[in-house]
Amino acid sequence: MDQSKSSDLPLQNLEVKLGLGKSFGNPSPIAVLGLAISVSTLGCDLMGWRGAGGDGAASTGAFFFMGGLLMLLGGFLEFILGNTFPFFLFCGYGGWWLSFGATLQPFYAAYGAYSPDVSDPSKGLQTAGFNASFAFLLVFMGIFSFACFLGSLKVHIALAVVELSLTIVFALLAGAFWEVAGGNASTAANLQTAGGAFLFVAGMASWYILFALTFASVGFPVPLPVGDLSGFLTKRKTYSSDTSV
Repeated sequence: MDQSKSSDLPLQNLEVKLGLGKSFGNPSPIAVLGLAISVSTLGCDLMGWRGAGGDGAASTGAFFFMGGLLMLLGGFLEFILGNTFPFFLFCGYGGWWLSFGATLQPFYAAYGAYSPDVSDPSKGLQTAGFNASFAFLLVFMGIFSFACFLGSLKVHIALAVVELSLTIVFALLAGAFWEVAGGNASTAANLQTAGGAFLFVAGMASWYILFALTFASVGFPVPLPVGDLSGFLTKRKTYSSDTSV
């Protein structure tokens, strides 16, 4: 399949510049795979399904090498192909997953620096200082997600669902961390569960996009519709009064 055609890249409707798409494959699937794996897993953890918990600590490796590595790799390859929006989106979330994975690693002392007991870094996770501070990162990731949501309104519905869900997720989780900082464990738990639910929605939409990309890459006879929005919010043409007819 001709990689320069927009049908093979549902995340972006711009033409691939310099003809590089004819030489390289479509990098979007690996980035979407990293996103789908990471958000789905974390969503299940935050909802506590089958006894899961620990704020996703068991999936730290996936956050580094699936969410972080694959999304950054996909983003840089989109940059090479001249696709600005996927580059911006993939690298932004790739950086987030690396940051989140690093926060969960004791080596980086993200929470250990707040611990009142030097011999037990994990106690820092319960301090007001750590939770209130981490919430601000979530707030600004929510702003980033909202920017991506606005951009997705010119791409397709499936991506818009992902971005709107992630915007809500970061808002809910920021609230959860601030509630922990304020000592309201019950409210924090409810907000965390709700955040996990919206993460799961984002994950399912991401998997749908991945299947659509997979089908397109092999010329599957039944393509999955993603809800093209390329004609939405189109700028109207203006004509001057002296235009010749």
